[in-house]
This record gives sequence, structure tokens and C-alpha cells, in this order.
Amino acid sequence: MSVPHPAEPFALQPHQLAVPGATVVLAPLGPGEAEIISAALAAMEPWSVYPLTAAALGQLATRTDDGARPFALRLDGALAGFLLVRPTFLRGPYVQILAVLPGHQ
Repeated sequence: MSVPHPAEPFALQPHQLAVPGATVVLAPLGPGEAEIISAALAAMEPWSVYPLTAAALGQLATRTDDGARPFALRLDGALAGFLLVRPTFLRGPYVQILAVLPGHQ
């Protein structure tokens, strides 16, 4: 059985979420944020228990193969987390990584 994929590639525009008392924004990574994310991931579980370097994790933070899309999660303007979405995994979008930085957990 063939499952059709959307004709248009997956896209997410900056989006503000309604969270009482805070401004939460999901948007594409900004300049330098991939390095911040990769260092943070390398230092936190579960990634810290695997033999992965910050450089290897940085490749995930900049991944765009297969249409993958990396996003920053910002809370009140500060980088608070990371989201990597693969748009055409099996039957549709798949969240490959959702990480909340330690200072925002």
C-alpha cells in the first residue's frame, strides 16, 4: 500500500504559543544556536551516555537531509530548547529530537 506524501515540503513559520505569563516561540535556529544546542545536548542525558561528541550532535542541529527541519524553542527570548522534525517519516511528520535545555526544564 502506497501512502501519499504532501505535495508541499514541510514548513513551519515562527509561531508564538499561548503560555500564561510567558512568551514561547518556535522558530528556525538563529546564528550560533546550533553550537549552543550541540554543546548542551552533549552534556545532558541521554546523549551524554553515548559516545557522541558535541560536533556529532551539531550535525543533527543543522540537519536538512530528507527535508529535516531544526527549530529553536525560545522562552521570553532566551534559547530554551531544540526540536528536529523529519517531515516524511512513515506517514507524515516525525519529531526526531525534542530537547529542553537544563535551565528551562
